[in-house]
Amino acid sequence: MKKEVVIGVKDLKEVDNDFFLVVVKILDHQFLDFASDVPALAECVRLGFRVPEGYELLINYMANTC
Repeated sequence: MKKEVVIGVKDLKEVDNDFFLVVVKILDHQFLDFASDVPALAECVRLGFRVPEGYELLINYMANTC
């Protein structure tokens, strides 16, 4: 790794593990397909239905990154 990461409460540059997950920003990725996802979300709002959990997670993530 080039930058330090926080493991527990320590900043480390090396991790001795075969499997390690790191939370990073996804900068170059389109979350919603405007041809299918946006109409589905609009229909949920129009009918007063709950937005499916996957969409809810994406919306919350995008709202928190602004």
